Amino acid sequence: MTPITLYHDGCSICVAVVESMDTLIDKTRFALRVVNLSERRDAVAEAEALHVSRLPSLVFGGQVIEIDPHAPISEFREPEWHVGPSPESL
Repeated sequence: MTPITLYHDGCSICVAVVESMDTLIDKTRFALRVVNLSERRDAVAEAEALHVSRLPSLVFGGQVIEIDPHAPISEFREPEWHVGPSPESL
């Protein structure tokens, strides 16, 4: 089976896309993997490595297909923690 990955953020638009894709995809030919980045922040680097920049997006055959793109993936990166004074205060 050919893999297809759908990255999304869990909002109502994305949930509707997930439900639609689950109905539309021929499960005898394609393996749909759904990744909610608001729940799986550990998968953000994986999505970015595949050149996903906005959510929701499908990755199919190495191509990124943006579907109603509304959320930048950068919003889902883990926050960077700094110890000591901020660079702005120096």
